[in-house]
Amino acid sequence: MKITSEELSGTALVYRIAGKINLESSSQLKQEIKEGYESGAKKVYLDFEHVDYMDTSGLGSLISILKQARKNEVELVIVKPSGFIKGLFRLTKMDRIFTIQEDLA
Repeated sequence: MKITSEELSGTALVYRIAGKINLESSSQLKQEIKEGYESGAKKVYLDFEHVDYMDTSGLGSLISILKQARKNEVELVIVKPSGFIKGLFRLTKMDRIFTIQEDLA
């Protein structure tokens, strides 16, 4: 998994994630997003356009990230999920708890 981040404004960040989110990479994802919350971001976008696989540990990490976002009053948005990720979110009903958008607008 590869993660790059970009500041969109003084209080918004986008994390572009590529590859697989699995047991090996999910802790890296949690740590990097946590650093964004600690930097004062109030809106965090997770760009999933290039995420081609996610297992249950990745799903668990996303739940953890969402809980931490809510605790820190940060809006978390999943952006451009691939077809696989959309299907996984629908299957697990996570599409009901996450804000999902097709672009950064």
